[in-house]
Amino acid sequence: MQTNLADPFVSAAVRILTAELGSEVARQERRNEDEPILGGDVTIMVGITGDVKGLVALAMSMETAGAIAGAMMGGPGAELDEIGKSCVAELGNMIAGMATVELEQEGYPSNITPPSVVTGRSMTISTGVGGGRVVFPLTTSFGHIALHVSLKLAA
Repeated sequence: MQTNLADPFVSAAVRILTAELGSEVARQERRNEDEPILGGDVTIMVGITGDVKGLVALAMSMETAGAIAGAMMGGPGAELDEIGKSCVAELGNMIAGMATVELEQEGYPSNITPPSVVTGRSMTISTGVGGGRVVFPLTTSFGHIALHVSLKLAA
C-alpha cells in the first residue's frame, strides 16, 4: 500500500478528535500489517471508492466508544445503544470525509460509503484490498483507538 494515501486519514483523525471532542491526541509510531484487521470491541468501517479504493477502520474498546459517544452527545460516557453507535459512526464519517477532500486536492477524487459499526470481541475483518495496511495507534483522553487504513489506487 502507498503510505502517502494513508496520511490524510491520520491527519483528519487528529483534527476531528481534537476539534469535535476537545481531546488531545497522541500518535504512536505507525506500523505496517498484513490482513486481516483484528477489530476492537467496536470497529467503525468506512469504504473508500473512486481513484482510491479500500477500507478505513477505527477499532476501540467498548469503554472508549461509550466515552466518545457521550462526549458527542454533550455529556459523560454513554451506553453504546443505537444512538451511541450512530455517534461513533458519525465520527468515522467525519474523519473519512475530511480525508477524501484532501485526497481530491492531491489529485485522487474519492468518495466514502456510509459507515458501519461492528461490535464483538476477537473479530477479524478482511478488506479485500490486498497489499497490507497501515495502522496508526492513537491515544486520546477517551482511550486508545487503532486507525487502520487499507487503500490502493484504482486500476
